[in-house]
Amino acid sequence: MDPDCSKAKIYRKLCKQLQEIKSRGNGAFKEQQFEKAIEIYSEALEVDKTNSAVNSKLYYNRALARSKIREADPDKAEQRDLYVIEDCDLAIDLNKEYLKAYKKRAATSQNIGNHEDAVRDLETVFKMEQTRENQGAVRDAKRQQKLAERKDYYKILKVTKEADEKEIKKAYRKKAMLHHPDRHSGESDEKKAAEEKLFKDVNEAFSVLSDETKKSRYRKLKFNHFDEI
Repeated sequence: MDPDCSKAKIYRKLCKQLQEIKSRGNGAFKEQQFEKAIEIYSEALEVDKTNSAVNSKLYYNRALARSKIREADPDKAEQRDLYVIEDCDLAIDLNKEYLKAYKKRAATSQNIGNHEDAVRDLETVFKMEQTRENQGAVRDAKRQQKLAERKDYYKILKVTKEADEKEIKKAYRKKAMLHHPDRHSGESDEKKAAEEKLFKDVNEAFSVLSDETKKSRYRKLKFNHFDEI
């Protein structure tokens, strides 16, 4: 409306720049070039740090792209999930009613075992949008929280749920050697007791995961219908 308004010109230029970069990021995402999409969304976030509405979506888009990257290493997978949660935090800070960001953060929290945080996020979603689907999500999250109280043998051995017999055996040997009581005989009584407990947990985990019948029963009890394998 006012071609000579210098302030308007600046914002118009920023908006066009943001739109162009965002479109490139979305294009990379659609082509499943997730690493590239992450770089582009990060670039877009530097354009106009005052634009809360757009930046909130950019943080969410970056979280979504990060969540699509598959990591075989459990430690790397957990680090990826922490980055996803961090981006969702930033998206929600800029938009307290961002339902998608709450849902993504809840799902990712469940991945790393933070079930209490997941329940809290899904309860927030239900308060904002009281649908049967969201109510069911809260109920399922609470059920998963109870199931998670059982020992996670995969986490004890530091393997994924997709680990085969060879990987499980290799991980067991490594963990058993690390926590074997003979290696900690010179430690304090407190340290020896802690290592002995870890050693017992490792043996218990291997006993279950190396036996197909026990493993199948454990997976049904532990992961219930959330197990996608």
